[in-house]
Amino acid sequence: MRKLNCRPGDLAIVVEAFNPVNIGNIVSVLSKHRDQMALVCPEDDVIWLVQAAHPMTYEKQGKITRRRKGAVPDSQLRPIRGYPLGQDIAVGVIEAHAKQEGKLREFVVDEYGTISDPVSFEPTNAEVFDLEDYQSIDTLIEAVELCPPLLNHFHQLAWEKKNEMAASGSTLLEALSDEDFGWRNWITAEGEAGLGWFVSQVEAWLDEPACDDDQTAQQCSGVALAKRYFECLGNKTMDALGVQIIEGDHPGSSYYAAELRQDIDYANEVARDSGLECRFRSS
Repeated sequence: MRKLNCRPGDLAIVVEAFNPVNIGNIVSVLSKHRDQMALVCPEDDVIWLVQAAHPMTYEKQGKITRRRKGAVPDSQLRPIRGYPLGQDIAVGVIEAHAKQEGKLREFVVDEYGTISDPVSFEPTNAEVFDLEDYQSIDTLIEAVELCPPLLNHFHQLAWEKKNEMAASGSTLLEALSDEDFGWRNWITAEGEAGLGWFVSQVEAWLDEPACDDDQTAQQCSGVALAKRYFECLGNKTMDALGVQIIEGDHPGSSYYAAELRQDIDYANEVARDSGLECRFRSS
């Protein structure tokens, strides 16, 4: 079963609904609904019995009814938690909508304080590999050598070029025959006149989805994405939030992460006061 958004006793906002008029309604989560088949929803969803601040609209067998107490799937609710007493509940509503629309980034904090980004996506090579300069022959060769997936791509290009020229007997064919450095010999042989084509191959590769290998998967993990996000905020902001960057707790360690060393509610309040477009929640 998937992780639930809400629990009994939560105040929550309806963020999705079969009847759009229900979206934005504030509800109190009472308990699991006695009939888990009351609504059409995914098998791993939970249907809650909720008490709404304003009557909600339901449709059953073509008949429209409005009532304050009724069934709502967990997947259509977002809890409103972590707001200081006395703070306008509108803040919770606004932030719930902002999260739903992707305007506010929410990070998950586990029991050990490790921060991760729960949003999965298929990154491009450009989002994973930070290539700097590849606009000259020397910098192009250096960029390829320092990026193993791009090096594999250029080996493939050289292999295809060698097969294409198999019957030509040209000097370039001999240069391409070097299994380790044929790609580099090819770039050097083409010189400045052919540089533009190789640069275009790099740019096309950067636009492609990142290779599905262990190294790339690690760089694209939720923990790695969160670490890069908070590193970009700078030390002063991280100190205020209580975020610390960990890069291996001992020589040879592969643990690289951002950790929250502060109470989640406190960190969220700092984020609000600082105008940061991020929030935290427990896993």
